[in-house]
Amino acid sequence: MFHKNKTQETTENGTCNLPPFCDLCGVFLNIERVIENIKLRSQIPVLKRAYTDEQARNNELKEVLRAKDQNLRVAESEMDSLNFRNQQLTCRVAMLLQELEELKSGNKKYTMKIQDHSGNFHAIDEEFTKKIEENAALVSALNECKEKHENEVRKLNAIISKLRSDLSSSMANKRDLKSINSGADDYFPTSFNPGDIDVEKNILGETSFENVNQIEKGPKIDDDKQDSVGFAIQKALQDQLLVIEQHNNRLQHENAQLCNERKNLELKMKVGIVNYIPTEEMYAREREIALYYDEKLKSIATDVTRAKSVAEVYSNEIHNLKLRLDLEHKNKEFSSELYRTQRDQKRNLEEELKTTKESYETQISTMSEHIASLNDTIQNQKDQIDNLKYQFESVSG
Repeated sequence: MFHKNKTQETTENGTCNLPPFCDLCGVFLNIERVIENIKLRSQIPVLKRAYTDEQARNNELKEVLRAKDQNLRVAESEMDSLNFRNQQLTCRVAMLLQELEELKSGNKKYTMKIQDHSGNFHAIDEEFTKKIEENAALVSALNECKEKHENEVRKLNAIISKLRSDLSSSMANKRDLKSINSGADDYFPTSFNPGDIDVEKNILGETSFENVNQIEKGPKIDDDKQDSVGFAIQKALQDQLLVIEQHNNRLQHENAQLCNERKNLELKMKVGIVNYIPTEEMYAREREIALYYDEKLKSIATDVTRAKSVAEVYSNEIHNLKLRLDLEHKNKEFSSELYRTQRDQKRNLEEELKTTKESYETQISTMSEHIASLNDTIQNQKDQIDNLKYQFESVSG
């Protein structure tokens, strides 16, 4: 058809004289062109409407794409923030686990220290019980020593009073003998043999001198200081008791001898034989006996004062040990209370760690589920965007 039109135009332009058939063909061609133009003009508003609809749809797709891009950026930012928070949570969990391990190691060390302290307390208790037993034994020994001292002092006082009474009686007998001698010299001037009197004087002087030597040779009290005071005092007191008993026996024996001598003198006086004992020897003997027993009483008094001082020292030591034991008991109670608080704190920390761990695990699980759902939505939106892009490209092409 277009070829016919072109040939017609060439004929019209090239030649002016055409046949009438050609004119009819040209008319038909023009009519066809007019019809086609009318058809095309009738299609123009439809195409315009389709173009505007497509353009509006394209704009809508662009808006949807922009919204999807914005949602994608928001999801990516949320993903980054969730990753950051996840890293923080993992760091926090690691720190809490490290603190828990440190607390466990610290509690182990503290329990070891408590066990060491309990062992020390047990040793101190044993030592204190031993000290208490020793002090009780020393106190009982001191009480026994005091009782023995008091008994010995009473015995010595009785012996001294008895000796003094014997001495006074002997002095009275001497005075009687002196008066008898003076009377005998008056009444029996020729009945005495001077040699016999000298022999009797020598015999009685020797016996009295031997008695004085025996009294002077009595064992003395050991005043040396010893290290173990309680046992040393007890031993010394036992030795002193034996010595005093021996000396008492000797004095009783001497008293018996003196009584026998007195009886012999009385018998001799009855038969007319009078022996004279000088009073100076008796006074000297009395002074020696008194000095000996005074020294003995002084030594016993010094022993008693020494025992009292030792008892005071031990009582002070017991008081100090009691104070130390009270302090150790207070330290033990404080350490046990501290151990209980540390144990409760550990239990609370473990519970808190457990709860935080469970909460973190639940949060992480919910976050992972949320992230998975976001990934699914993002993937779906991306697929929709790809489909829209493809449709838009296909429409625009």
